[in-house]
Amino acid sequence: MKVNKICQIVRFKLFMHRWKLRSLGNRKSSHQESGSLAKKTPPAGYLAVYVGMQGRRFLIPTRFLNLPVFVGLLKRTEEEFGFQCSGGLVLFCEAEFFEEVLRLLEKDETKFGRFGLEDFFKIVSSEVGF
Repeated sequence: MKVNKICQIVRFKLFMHRWKLRSLGNRKSSHQESGSLAKKTPPAGYLAVYVGMQGRRFLIPTRFLNLPVFVGLLKRTEEEFGFQCSGGLVLFCEAEFFEEVLRLLEKDETKFGRFGLEDFFKIVSSEVGF
């Protein structure tokens, strides 16, 4: 019962944080200049994803979306929040973890591209020393 209350509190806190980011984002987007809009558009073959509680923006190659780690991140995000189409793609993980996943994929996509989300958790936690 106590665990259930904690889960509810955490989800409520995440909901409030997302609501705050979206409400601020909507206010800012109505005042954007046409030049700043061009900076927000990803180049061909890339996709903007927003990661973590801060909604940090990353540009990733669209081919990454078929990799098992991204499928796992998308499933995890769907389980936590559901899919809501109100802008860019949002992934539920820490930005530092996501940076490490991108670093490993850029280093050797053929090797790390077949790894799933759990495999990356093990690799990153062993490198960081958790």
